[in-house]
Amino acid sequence: MLRQPISSSAMRSVGYDAKQQVLEIEFPDRNVHWFLKVPEELYLGLLRASSAGTYFNDHIKGRFESYWVKLTTFEVGTSASAMTPPGETKTP
Repeated sequence: MLRQPISSSAMRSVGYDAKQQVLEIEFPDRNVHWFLKVPEELYLGLLRASSAGTYFNDHIKGRFESYWVKLTTFEVGTSASAMTPPGETKTP
């Protein structure tokens, strides 16, 4: 999933897979989390928010199943996830 940088002290970058409804967030400590079954409008709201951290806390944190994700790279825009969301199959 490709992520894009976000202007926020609470997170470094965000990405979204509309087909699987997975929101991927890289936090300042470079930990990356997937949030499952997140509607696209919440992802778009996060991108538009004047404070991404506040929006995340108010609309996403604690409301969706989430997983820490081990990535093969931490470069923004080139993320290649090393796992597949639960219930999904990885295709070669």
